[in-house]
Amino acid sequence: MNIEYTPHGRYGVTLIKCRKILGHRIGHLSKENNSSWAIRDYIGGVMLRSGESKRTLTDIEGVVEDYYPPAYRSVGRRDEWTADLELLSRKIFGKTYDATTPPDGSWGNWKPLPK
Repeated sequence: MNIEYTPHGRYGVTLIKCRKILGHRIGHLSKENNSSWAIRDYIGGVMLRSGESKRTLTDIEGVVEDYYPPAYRSVGRRDEWTADLELLSRKIFGKTYDATTPPDGSWGNWKPLPK
């Protein structure tokens, strides 16, 4: 999928629907360039950085089903991101929304989000 990223400083950011990686919830994808990216699963409390994965940004974009424009805010504002992504996930997935199943570990070494 050809994803449009919203500029956030030197990074591009988008919110993604990607059941292959995140299951039935929306995640936060940011990139500095094609070799430096991160997926933040604010609902699940974990993130995957490019250095912890053998996958490429092209691999990720290839399985993204849809994307949405993000709010302009720091990635450190975890409570606000979580609330926004829960609301959007419930809207998009309805009764199939799932806040508890971990993201797909085959994509790399997911680590806890910083507090």
